[in-house]
Amino acid sequence: MIVSAGEVGHSIIVAPQDLASFVKADFVDILEGN
Repeated sequence: MIVSAGEVGHSIIVAPQDLASFVKADFVDILEGN
C-alpha cells in the first residue's frame, strides 16, 4: 500500500498489516446483505 507522507511528491510503501497494527485496527470480512 502506498501512503502519502504529507508533502507533494513524498510517499511511503507500507504493508497493510503493519498499518493496521500501528493504528490498532482489525481486518474484517465485508458481507453483502440480501
